[in-house]
Amino acid sequence: MLHKAEEIFRQRLREAPDDPWWSTELAMFLARRGTQLDEALSLAKRALEADPNSIFLLSTLGYTYYKRNEFAEAEAVLRKAIEKGKDQYAPVWIREIWWGTLGNIYERSGDVEAAKEAYREVLKVQPFNKEAKWALERLEKK
Repeated sequence: MLHKAEEIFRQRLREAPDDPWWSTELAMFLARRGTQLDEALSLAKRALEADPNSIFLLSTLGYTYYKRNEFAEAEAVLRKAIEKGKDQYAPVWIREIWWGTLGNIYERSGDVEAAKEAYREVLKVQPFNKEAKWALERLEKK
């Protein structure tokens, strides 16, 4: 049985197959669940083809690569989103996702210093982010 949100995303995508936003919504939903990651990647890429300058669509693609453990690809896409985000309005929540995901990538890759710097960036945009605080405290002990 499909999750209700997935059902809605799939229905909207059937109704508007060229709409990049429904593609990215379904891609992010699947990526967050950690399921159907091949489909999530395909959807994220398709969405980005429709609007290659969107920091939101770049975020979905970067996060999907991260969930697939494709860290080099995820880092490259997230760095591109961060650069584009300097010229566009990038809300706090999306900057939190970029830097938090990069922190996770660096930490899982063993680059403790880069992970700490990424978590510090999270705390610059959202000082109350508990996950970033805990991660930074944990890494400071190493």
